[in-house]
Amino acid sequence: MSRTPYLQTERLELRPVTRDDEAFLNSHLNHPKIRQHISIFHTPYSEMEQADSYEEFHTGDNVVSLVLWDGDERVGHAGLMPFIDRNKLGNLGYWIAPEYWGKGYATEATEAIIQFGFDELGLHRIDAWIEAPNEGSRRVVEKLGFTHEGTKRKSEFTGGEWVDQVIYGLLASEWEPEA
Repeated sequence: MSRTPYLQTERLELRPVTRDDEAFLNSHLNHPKIRQHISIFHTPYSEMEQADSYEEFHTGDNVVSLVLWDGDERVGHAGLMPFIDRNKLGNLGYWIAPEYWGKGYATEATEAIIQFGFDELGLHRIDAWIEAPNEGSRRVVEKLGFTHEGTKRKSEFTGGEWVDQVIYGLLASEWEPEA
């Protein structure tokens, strides 16, 4: 079972992250429209921090980390990070470069990753923890059938304020690809 898949959708290639992707990842993780909703990183994120965290976030047996390509253009990143074999649980994360927002890339890519997680990794459950103000991301997981399971009130400090974190879950038995 491959933990670093190459996936393809109608428009996208989802390729494992390589060192050649570091500049793209670093510049976009530091983009204000992206970093405002990514609480796992303390941004701005330096090139040195990106290089130092490469192994932790992009390789290993409990990480699926993919760069999204449309033709010759990188358009975003998505993955399951980390997933826990013991509980058969994956945590879904994704972002799309702002110049590509509104084109359906997030839904298309995450659908492929969810399918991989359930079919190839044998996951029982996939979670998505989303900052409440990130309405676009909430729409993506809702469209794919995730259930809103709860809200952690004022649990993330971002943009100079405390925001709620919305927790979504999807069970393998509930999964119905859009197809």
